[in-house]
Amino acid sequence: MNIKINIEPETIEKHIKDFPAEPKWFKLYVNAEGVSRPTDLEKGGDKRYIDECTKHNIIPYSKIELQYYPAIKMLAPSSGKFIAPDFNELSERVKKSVSDSIMQGGRIHRLMISADNDLREADSKEAFQLLKGSLDRMLKSSYRLDYLDICLTKGYCNLQYEEGWTSTGSLYYDGTVNVLELDAELESGIEKKLKEWLKMLEQAK
Repeated sequence: MNIKINIEPETIEKHIKDFPAEPKWFKLYVNAEGVSRPTDLEKGGDKRYIDECTKHNIIPYSKIELQYYPAIKMLAPSSGKFIAPDFNELSERVKKSVSDSIMQGGRIHRLMISADNDLREADSKEAFQLLKGSLDRMLKSSYRLDYLDICLTKGYCNLQYEEGWTSTGSLYYDGTVNVLELDAELESGIEKKLKEWLKMLEQAK
């Protein structure tokens, strides 16, 4: 089954709580104030991005990775760079903006939430329930959905191909183009529920 729909992130945010399947693992990224990272640096996108971050008191290029840890049943920070790309790779103007924003108590631009593919089924279910509650809190703090990847089959799966990964069994949302894609071979009962959920999303647009 492969289905693609054009959809705004607000519709997914509103209805993710009704998602009818139990993910094996997931990744979800949200951006403060819905500010997207620049994809058109050569056309002045970097300047527009910095201006938007300054306007909303956001630390440019900042991120925190939150991973589900079953031992403590929490989404907690994992190791990783606070600034990506590396701070030393940024232009002097951007470095100054990052430094100024930090000293002014700026907000983290991107929160990256995930649950690993090697979790037990019960842990995966609990992690997803925790994600839905956490997402509601993030939305109330003016974070907006930018990326979503929900794996529906056990093992590695991602619609964005990476070496050693298959390209089936995933619900994927790309906020840069506002496209939600389901590519999965599932049991008929789950497939029917997912089709109904996607139909509800389209009707809610």
